[in-house]
Amino acid sequence: MKPSKFAYVNAKTLDEALLSLKQPEAKIIAGGQSLVPLINYRLSQPSTLIDISSIIELSQISVQDHKLEIGSLVTHNQAITSKDITKFLPIISFALEHTAHKTIRNSGTIGGSAAHADPSAEWPLLIMLLDCSINIISYKNSRTILAKDFFISELTTDLKEDEIIKSFNFPKIKQNYGWSFEKIVQRSGDFALFSAGSIIEIDHNIIINSKLCVGGAGETPIRLSNIEAIIKGKNIESNFDITNDQFLSLLNPTSDEHASMEYRLYIGPQVIRNVLINSIQNYKDNKND
Repeated sequence: MKPSKFAYVNAKTLDEALLSLKQPEAKIIAGGQSLVPLINYRLSQPSTLIDISSIIELSQISVQDHKLEIGSLVTHNQAITSKDITKFLPIISFALEHTAHKTIRNSGTIGGSAAHADPSAEWPLLIMLLDCSINIISYKNSRTILAKDFFISELTTDLKEDEIIKSFNFPKIKQNYGWSFEKIVQRSGDFALFSAGSIIEIDHNIIINSKLCVGGAGETPIRLSNIEAIIKGKNIESNFDITNDQFLSLLNPTSDEHASMEYRLYIGPQVIRNVLINSIQNYKDNKND
């Protein structure tokens, strides 16, 4: 298949991109890893493609007092190699090393992945896991929205047709903590059949806060708030005693050509247990270094 005809705008500034986006049926393109296949199969037929890849201000990573601000054009590989991200949120760098292959990691962006909203992709899971807020701008307005309100369903977000994602605010984690990420795939680089990430904050061996999120288990990444509440206040040496039913009640996977709903429900509890156990081990390892 070949794409239908479209006009092309190579925007040099954010204002130019936003002004062009006021045209009917216009679409934003940056890395193009999600949009180009849709256009080639004519699942998307924009009248105008607005290339924002030259807008420098969208490619920055900024360290501030309580957060990291990551521009929407930061590529997967930039995030992997960023010293600031590795220092403050190493789970991001680790998880993205499991994203697709080198060519895609060099081109795909955090903004593109978030806007595409595949519930099996790494960035949506990380954005939800880390309580990220998303800075969105249109020609006349700007707003900030929490991740839990941004992802609506599979491939659907709260982003309006005349809006661009400007950046992502990731709060720094304040306490001593351990982290872990795991995903089950058919082949290296594939989208996850099931994935999970966790952050466990610890003080004197007591879990004072936790974040636990899964991908491939529903129409959006799912925060397992019930499990977070169960383990809060527990000693890291204790047995969590979380049953399979407690895990499964929070999951809502579907079947597709890659895996059945039953398979995802079968592997899900073990993957979640793994990231909880490995987060605590990660904390112990870092503490002993």
